[in-house]
Amino acid sequence: MTRLLLDVAANEGCNIKIIGDELHYITRVRRHVPGNAVELLDSNGQRFAATVEEISKSHASLKIEKLLPAAPDALPVHLIVAVPKRNLFDDVVRKSNEIGVARITPVTTKRSTATANDAKLDRWRKIASESIRQCGRRRPICVDPVTNLELALNNVDSEDLRLILHPGENSLSITDLLTNQKVSSAVVAVGPEGGFTDDEITCAKNKNFCAVGLGSFVLRVETAAIVAAILSAVIVGGLD
Repeated sequence: MTRLLLDVAANEGCNIKIIGDELHYITRVRRHVPGNAVELLDSNGQRFAATVEEISKSHASLKIEKLLPAAPDALPVHLIVAVPKRNLFDDVVRKSNEIGVARITPVTTKRSTATANDAKLDRWRKIASESIRQCGRRRPICVDPVTNLELALNNVDSEDLRLILHPGENSLSITDLLTNQKVSSAVVAVGPEGGFTDDEITCAKNKNFCAVGLGSFVLRVETAAIVAAILSAVIVGGLD
């Protein structure tokens, strides 16, 4: 089902006009014609069934038929991820959004080689917004501005479980947590190529983070972030 994203609130029984990017999406990408059924997601996160009534070069007119059951909310998972080089963070945002992660904080670390600016932040937020067409969540993942690791570690909510990935840490595997406990929320920090420094691990431990590994293989940043997101979703009961 084609999903259109509205920047206004909608109501049953009303007509609404679609312009701009959503018009392009419904006409050029999805190639809809009058009579086709679509789904609307309004600015309040409500889902509606609608029917295309008219399409022109300037707009599409839709009839809102009925309110649909609520879309799923985000899972209480927060990722803190060192920004990888090139545009690899784009996929981290997109896939984390699909998994249901609530929040992601891009960070710089002592071993970081990538930089980010406001243009990249805008792109990540646009990716998050557009990808909810496919994954069906109620609201996109919250993408924070880029900050340094220590500030990000300080700026976490009252997550029950605080983890920092550390390939050299042999005392605990993140998979052990899958069978040993269920928690209501989790935050996971993922380091850059080469991992976090010893000082950064110590800093995190002083803030009640537990250092864990993801097994014997060394993963790329973008891979580790997605694995951490999936395992965290399981830990908080989001993939039952």
